[in-house]
Amino acid sequence: MSEHGFMQPNPALLDLEQRKKKSGLAHELGLGAACTKCGDDCSGFELHFWRKVCINCRCGKAEHNVREEEDYGFSFVGKIFDRPLRTKAEECKFIYGDVFEENHDACTRVTEEVVLDWAPPGVPTSLASAYLRSLPEGHVSLQGSEGAVRRKKQLEKQFPLHDVEPGQCHQLSQGEMNSMSSYVDDIKSNIAGQGSVRQLGENISQKYCPVTTARHLRDRTSPSPPPPLPPPPMSILNTDTLSYTLARTHLSTQGNISPPPSKMYLKDQTRPSIPTKCRKGSTGSSIASSPSPTPISPTPWSCSGCRGEMYPGEIAVFAERAGQNECWHSNCFSCTKCGEMLEDLLYFYKDGKLFCGRDFAEMMSIPRCAACDELIFSSQYTLAEDRVWHEDHFCCWTCDQPLAGHAYIPVGGQPYCMGCWQGRYGKQCTGCGEDIQPQDQRVQLGEECWHASGECFRCGVCGESLMG
Repeated sequence: MSEHGFMQPNPALLDLEQRKKKSGLAHELGLGAACTKCGDDCSGFELHFWRKVCINCRCGKAEHNVREEEDYGFSFVGKIFDRPLRTKAEECKFIYGDVFEENHDACTRVTEEVVLDWAPPGVPTSLASAYLRSLPEGHVSLQGSEGAVRRKKQLEKQFPLHDVEPGQCHQLSQGEMNSMSSYVDDIKSNIAGQGSVRQLGENISQKYCPVTTARHLRDRTSPSPPPPLPPPPMSILNTDTLSYTLARTHLSTQGNISPPPSKMYLKDQTRPSIPTKCRKGSTGSSIASSPSPTPISPTPWSCSGCRGEMYPGEIAVFAERAGQNECWHSNCFSCTKCGEMLEDLLYFYKDGKLFCGRDFAEMMSIPRCAACDELIFSSQYTLAEDRVWHEDHFCCWTCDQPLAGHAYIPVGGQPYCMGCWQGRYGKQCTGCGEDIQPQDQRVQLGEECWHASGECFRCGVCGESLMG
């Protein structure tokens, strides 16, 4: 109690309250940060209301070194796989010499502990270090390094968080929200995954034929009849009788499909008149008396990307949705369409191929707004310059003036209203001093321009027209 009779607050509780993270607006994140690309031409980072770029210079967060409250890659994993937004901090701590190749400049850092923005989760440090050393130069995301900036840019490009998180999108209607939720649910259940790093060893270095393995086990225990012959080559099969049995193959016949025959015979072969089981001493051939086929030899792993062979001791990446018989070199674990390595081993898997999230959405013909970069789940949108836009996002790249029904000029895939284009790219006539409109013809000599008319482009001494 104080001298006035009032309870004093607990100092420990005050300290906890001060340490508690204060909530803030998304547009306050990185406010005022300098642009590493534009320099003094940008007054500082200020997030655009829906373009996801700086409102002053139109560069992204990465160019302003804006650091998110939560790591971008871990946030994506949290949204897709319902896991914690970050893994254990220990998984990102390494000894410098275990990750980077030794060189003269870094000899003093060999034993220094470093922290990475990302490392393959759920594997021993030695295996994670071996994987990181197998990556191309510049792909290890050491905190604060160019590699960390590169990783952030690639994640934003390959796996946009607003593709899977409705809260990151701008003013979705209820119908759009429902469509997006269905898309995300399908991604979670059937498409998305994260590769796992393994080192090929004796136990997983070869693919064994299960039939051969089972046969060897039988031979050890007790004698058994020879195995049946393998299926005959497809070239000698009667495809008419197999159309029902092989309904899922590419074989097809015209007309109605008849019921499956009770027995299957080779093409141009008569029905056997004797039982399948041969009598003792018979000189005829039969399935039961045929020699067993040569056992299938074990084959090494092959990379599903480059098709090169992989051997014990190599670092391999496995994708659960591709099955246990598919693996990739670290450098080959990449998007089928854009060819870029999949960041953080995230992948979308469809029809036996790996994709990044951006290319997967394009493959599924889901339009993406060229202004805000969000997927469009509405049936109404604007199509211009071979690109797609939300109806209310087809605006001037500089001043955000709506351009529906107005003249505009595209530059670098983005539309500009006539005024903004004139202010940034337009020319002034040296003769009359007026603006040369985009639709006007002009004459240019070095940096100077004239209207293509006798009144403007004329001799500076006698005043005679120089046109023609």
